Amino acid sequence: MASYHISDSNRGGIGSGHIDFIQHFKTLQSINFNGPVIIEVVLPHLAPSTPPRNSREWEQLDNEIKRSVSVWQELG
Repeated sequence: MASYHISDSNRGGIGSGHIDFIQHFKTLQSINFNGPVIIEVVLPHLAPSTPPRNSREWEQLDNEIKRSVSVWQELG
């Protein structure tokens, strides 16, 4: 496996949907995965192909990505 892609079941950040990221993290550890972890977050009111439309939405997206990175790092 070359990379691991994070997007919860609702396309949001970690914990916003139904995916068990604790188990995913443990599985990646068990196979000694050391590749990049890519976080893809879509704001709930936007379609996946729609980028943020203004500075407020960019800030929301940035905050959700930072929150997800923090949660992922806390697992390790």
